[in-house]
Amino acid sequence: METNICRDDEVSSVKKDDWTTEDWVKKLKQQADESKEYRHRLYEKVDLKNKRRILDVGCGTGAVTMDIALLTKSEVIGIDIDGEKLQRAERLLSDINNAKVMKANVLDLPFEDETFDLVTFNIVLVYIKDQQKAVNEMARVTRKNGVVLATLEPDYAGRIDYPENPATLLILKNMEEIGADLYTGRKLKYLFSKAGLKTEFGIDTESDYILLKGDKKRLDMFLNQFWVLEKLFQKNGWTKEQIKKYKTEEIKRIENGLSFSFTPCFYAIGRKI
Repeated sequence: METNICRDDEVSSVKKDDWTTEDWVKKLKQQADESKEYRHRLYEKVDLKNKRRILDVGCGTGAVTMDIALLTKSEVIGIDIDGEKLQRAERLLSDINNAKVMKANVLDLPFEDETFDLVTFNIVLVYIKDQQKAVNEMARVTRKNGVVLATLEPDYAGRIDYPENPATLLILKNMEEIGADLYTGRKLKYLFSKAGLKTEFGIDTESDYILLKGDKKRLDMFLNQFWVLEKLFQKNGWTKEQIKKYKTEEIKRIENGLSFSFTPCFYAIGRKI
């Protein structure tokens, strides 16, 4: 198949970040673990375990790819444009016989038309410049009656905090600086439908991962992910005392039920008819 080769910098809107590969391994493992129950509900909905060939787009360090491979005996291929992350993914998947990863560009997938029964991705489009082209390519390589599944795409612009959280402004500012699209979540149905997919779109509010209903779980997640906030605070010149004060005050707010935070995160199931 002839292809027009795209450069890696044409794929992602994200500028070079200041995270190490080890940081990404830790973050993506946490993300995969925390979203596991949520993602599995969607995997069951699309009958993932019985799909013959599966493509995981934006596989990163391989945490979600491994999770998918352990749910099925079918072939699972993970793709990403980041060579360092792929090296870690290869290491992680070395004992998984039905999974492999490769460097590939979502805007120009190196596969024939109608190759996969399921193409899936998790928090990927938010970092893509040409989102429509990416979805079009995923639809192209999906077989007739197959599925393109976006398990989770956040809509950071729709985030709600009460009381206002000083960390939120820094998070949004950082996302904009690295070139992320803060409005991605709300665009999913449009992008899928325009690619010719019959689309189911929504927010799974039954999942504790999307809408944390318990203060204990909120506190656990806050503490587990605080190292990410700490790096962001340090990047923006916060002192150790300021960081400690914020952490202490936020813990008290969460423990006393005085803190609410919600980022709309959407899923989309696109069936190729």
